[in-house]
Amino acid sequence: MKNIIEITQDAAGVIESGSCEYYGFYTGGIQSCLISVYECNDACVLVHDSGQLKISDITKLVKKYGDVKRVTVAFGPELNRRHHQVRLDKILLDVGCVDRNVDLMERNKSNFAFLFPINGDASTIENMRPETVQAIPDKDKRMSMVELNNFFLKPNSQKLRLEVQFAKGKYNPPRGLDLSLKDMLKIVKKQPDFFFANLDFLEKAHKAEVISLPKALLEVAKIFNVSEFMYRQLLPEERRQQNIEFRKFIN
Repeated sequence: MKNIIEITQDAAGVIESGSCEYYGFYTGGIQSCLISVYECNDACVLVHDSGQLKISDITKLVKKYGDVKRVTVAFGPELNRRHHQVRLDKILLDVGCVDRNVDLMERNKSNFAFLFPINGDASTIENMRPETVQAIPDKDKRMSMVELNNFFLKPNSQKLRLEVQFAKGKYNPPRGLDLSLKDMLKIVKKQPDFFFANLDFLEKAHKAEVISLPKALLEVAKIFNVSEFMYRQLLPEERRQQNIEFRKFIN
């Protein structure tokens, strides 16, 4: 039985031509990202792009598989259209398919999934993984690594390295972190106003066994339930507590 493979954010998957076991792609949790599929002579390539991926990594991967015959692009209402249009234009120009057929698929609601059968019709669907999809291994760990690698880049740097999660008929191991925990904590020390929010990312990575956070920081994360501060602003008393804990952290 043929399977559909799963790809996460800021990653790519490749199904080579003539594959007998795999026949399509699935990627979920799409909010502000752009999904692009490049149907080449020798393979089909899917890229789930937050807008931070290195363009040269994308074009190098696509050109590896010959001429591009068709491109399918999917996105939702939260997409930064201007930013991604500039990026997509550069990619299409570099891979030599500016005048080729580009199919656009726009979904009118956020947090959705994308399904692409290579010999069928692409579709945007509810954010639920179909039974025909072969779940990507270590997904929580992979996503935690993606979040950390992306989060600690400078805003709009577009220097995130592309991870090829699937190629040659198998899932590849996670590529790992771009920074050491020591380097990440140095960045945290320069961002006092975001101490609790930064600590949320680090705590999630600790739970996914991606890093080993010091016990003192784990205690702070637990006491102040830092996960909620990713979705709302701190109240005055919470800002005061954050300042206190931050001073303890840097001293």
